[in-house]
Amino acid sequence: MTFKKESKRCYKCNTKLKHYAGVGDFCPNTKCDAIDNVNGFDDSFVSRFKNKGEELVRLIKQAFNIAVTVVLSFLFIVGILAFCYCLFVIYIEIISQFFRIV
Repeated sequence: MTFKKESKRCYKCNTKLKHYAGVGDFCPNTKCDAIDNVNGFDDSFVSRFKNKGEELVRLIKQAFNIAVTVVLSFLFIVGILAFCYCLFVIYIEIISQFFRIV
């Protein structure tokens, strides 16, 4: 009785996989992009965070936009208050000049 060893094949290009000790199965086809993940499932730690960099950049841009909006709003309010103060000082000066004349 002989057992025929079933050869594993790459799930993307159907090439017969090679196996090396310490490395494991890999696809020898250089044009195939399933270099490390030849079994068709993704269990690597890094792959879970593959698109997190893009999300982080988006969140940083959003936080920056909010911060700029808050700062500009604050400066606008301070500018309006400074303008009102200047008008008040001019008004007081005009009133004081009026009462000096009379």
